[in-house]
Amino acid sequence: MEQQIRTPDQDPRISPDVPPTPQSDGSAAATELNPQQYLPSAELSSEFNEVDARAVAVQALREKASSSVGVMYGVMAFSVVNAALISFSAPFSMAFGLSAVDFISSLTKESGNYVHLLWNLIPLGFYLLLTTLAKKHWGWLIFLMVCYTLDGVLSFIGHLWIGLAVHVYVLYLLWQGLSAAFAARKLERMPSDHA
Repeated sequence: MEQQIRTPDQDPRISPDVPPTPQSDGSAAATELNPQQYLPSAELSSEFNEVDARAVAVQALREKASSSVGVMYGVMAFSVVNAALISFSAPFSMAFGLSAVDFISSLTKESGNYVHLLWNLIPLGFYLLLTTLAKKHWGWLIFLMVCYTLDGVLSFIGHLWIGLAVHVYVLYLLWQGLSAAFAARKLERMPSDHA
């Protein structure tokens, strides 16, 4: 069975920039690939101007800000686990949760497992709302950082040093997200001749 080399004239789906594929038997009809053919042409390079580069940079900064805020979803997940552990009188809990949930758990664990878990929905819902809003706008990220700092104060008061260290690390990640959000905002407002 003989393999034919298809050209753009024969098949409109093949771009004229793509070289023909060589034959499998390595015959003389096979052409060598030219790496220069895959480099962008001057016309394409001029189309990717500084406005496009700025849009790419702004998008990357926004994604960094959003992903750094996403660590709060993990903190809330650990808080749910901590609430369940305290509710069922486990001899341990994890340091990666919200101190407010641990505080409410210690106050309400005698009221029954379900009532105790319902009380924990208050700070969890609050932080879930703040995290969702913070992913959309940097102003909410500042408020989230203030609230999480106050949550860290509860760890400090309770002498929960590992929990306090986790709070400091999460605040560092949130600070990186805030810095990325500010950089994206600054880049958006910069005149086009300074990009």
